Amino acid sequence: MSSVPVLYSYFRSSCSWRVRIALAHKQIIYKQKGVHLLNNGGEQHSDEYKSVNPMEQVPTLLIDGMTLTQSLPIIEYLEETRPDINPLLPGDPKIGFECDR
Repeated sequence: MSSVPVLYSYFRSSCSWRVRIALAHKQIIYKQKGVHLLNNGGEQHSDEYKSVNPMEQVPTLLIDGMTLTQSLPIIEYLEETRPDINPLLPGDPKIGFECDR
C-alpha cells in the first residue's frame, strides 16, 4: 500500500462523490483525475480512459495494485482492507444491515 491511490471521477457524479466521502472519512490520501462526462462527447469514451476502465464509467479507483470500479464495491473494499481506520459501518451486523437499507 505504498503508492498513492488514484481516483478517476467526475465532479457532478453522485457515485464518484460517494467514493470521495469514503476516502475522506477513512483519511486516505489520494490523487484525483477528472473525467469530464460531457466534453467532446464524454472523456470516458477516450482510448486513454478505456484502457483504465473498459466499462467507460466513473468512478474508478487504482489502489493496492488493483483497478476497482463501481462505487459500492470500491467502498466495501476500502472498509474490508482498512477496517480499523474510521469504520464506515458499525461492528454489529444487525445494525450494519439497517445502514445498508
